[in-house]
Amino acid sequence: MIRPDKILMVINLENCFGCFACETACKLEKNLPENIRLLRVMQFGPYSFKTKEKVKVKENGKIVEKEIEREKVVGLYVPRPCFHCEIAPCIESCPVDAIKRDTNLGIVYIDENLCVGCKQCLNSCPYGTIQFDTEKKKAVKCDFCYNRIKYLKEYSKEDIKKIYKHVFEKGGRLLGVEHDKSGDFMFEEIKAEDSKHGMLKIKTKEIDEMKIEGLWTACATKCPANAIKIGRFKDLREYLNKYKGRIKREWSIIYIFPPKV
Repeated sequence: MIRPDKILMVINLENCFGCFACETACKLEKNLPENIRLLRVMQFGPYSFKTKEKVKVKENGKIVEKEIEREKVVGLYVPRPCFHCEIAPCIESCPVDAIKRDTNLGIVYIDENLCVGCKQCLNSCPYGTIQFDTEKKKAVKCDFCYNRIKYLKEYSKEDIKKIYKHVFEKGGRLLGVEHDKSGDFMFEEIKAEDSKHGMLKIKTKEIDEMKIEGLWTACATKCPANAIKIGRFKDLREYLNKYKGRIKREWSIIYIFPPKV
């Protein structure tokens, strides 16, 4: 049973085309050395399978529609971050309790201030996702950008006027922005039925205060194919229901496989 507030990462492999933007975003966000990747995009295949397609052909001077069989060849790109195991060997193996779990969100993270660089966690991780930063002499791992998810910043009306002084000086208005459960943005002019998510609107009233809470991971926000989503299980459930029969869960990571693979 998955807790409603548990943070999950959903990776739709049908959308991923191997651009490695998630890898790059992760390295920039965490300021990682060249030899460390906390998220790896792995390539599998190519795979071939037969598929039926309808095509229009000319027969006896007439255009008719026929069903033909073709062989389709595809490759599979699989982004692989830390799985944030519910039974995490890395937590058990750490002699100084530097690896912790957020019991509400299910995120496993390393407290850099406590890590002594003994590498016990590297040896215990069955997936090989924990790396060792030779510059800092610390273990590092994907933590679902824990600092971003836990982010909270509140601004008063006076704060907003100072920050956006140039906007108000030019007679502009500062409008409040909402985002949907997947972190995507949508404008008021777009109708819900015409939008992929259809939940975000720009408020028409000027804002008196601003609260920014819960930024999504670097990899999810930079994916150009919308292949990576992150959020609470209760918010992602509707999206996952569209892909029944094509889902494989590895602890906190849910993969959506393409048809026929």
